[in-house]
Amino acid sequence: MHPRFEEAQGRLSRLGRHIRCRLSRKQKRTYAAMFHTALEKDERGDQAVRLIDDLIEQNRPLKW
Repeated sequence: MHPRFEEAQGRLSRLGRHIRCRLSRKQKRTYAAMFHTALEKDERGDQAVRLIDDLIEQNRPLKW
């Protein structure tokens, strides 16, 4: 497993806090499905960890 896999799983469950906005249930389910699909494709979990990092980075509000 990837060294940050456990951290990525925790971030997935608290994704709204990291993005600082409310996520709908549909969005949460979609992101969880994307995470599990990425995990199935790559046994080590590299792709799944990268997916969570990218989701947080893309959705984070801009700081002025």
